[in-house]
Amino acid sequence: MYQSTLLWSDELTELFVRAQTSIKEEKYSWSDENIASIYYTVARQQYYDEDYYSAYENITVAVGHDKNYESSIEYANILIEVNKEDEARAVLAKELDTSLTTWELNQRAQLLLDLENFDEAFKIFTLINKKDSSFNNNSELARIMDSYNKHNEARNYLLKDTANEWQKEKYLLALFLHDLNYHGSDTAHSSYNSLRNMGFSTDPFAIYRLKLFINHPHLSWKGQDFVGLFCLLLFLIISLLIVLTVAVQ
Repeated sequence: MYQSTLLWSDELTELFVRAQTSIKEEKYSWSDENIASIYYTVARQQYYDEDYYSAYENITVAVGHDKNYESSIEYANILIEVNKEDEARAVLAKELDTSLTTWELNQRAQLLLDLENFDEAFKIFTLINKKDSSFNNNSELARIMDSYNKHNEARNYLLKDTANEWQKEKYLLALFLHDLNYHGSDTAHSSYNSLRNMGFSTDPFAIYRLKLFINHPHLSWKGQDFVGLFCLLLFLIISLLIVLTVAVQ
């Protein structure tokens, strides 16, 4: 058992074979807890190695000897990889309380979002906020609100993020793309300008401005918008000249 905490990859596999032999021959007394631990350790290694079906086989043995592993993130991940998504949802939604760390709760919520189990994901994010109100999950909550077509509520969550100075451009871009998809032209235009006012690097080739133009062609353009458009045209011309030069040679 001690060696299993130190070894990795092929060495762990060799140790596992020896452990299986020892368990079957019953020369030494193996508790359910120890059997479960070593099968779980190997299953986790196999999961990282993308040997998902072997991981599933071994973690099932671990769960059979110790039910504590039945609610683990690793078990849920393995279930997802072997296309047992309903079972994974059940694993992720069980035994939720404030004794779990914020990281563990967030991991569960993220997986439930990926599985489109929005109700359970929302419950977990609510629990996270009770545990640590400073934990930032506004983008995830916005995604949940959008899934219920509550786009105004989703926007409010995204708007909260833009108050952060760290990664402000990222949050402004998320708000703009949301407004472009779900809100009117004036709202989308305003959020684009807020993004672009952060500097040239936020939209150097006017890609986002062109997206805004396609959705709302009547909106006016600012001087900074034309700078990005000019850079895009210049880039295309230079690229075309390079291609023609290579073709001629």
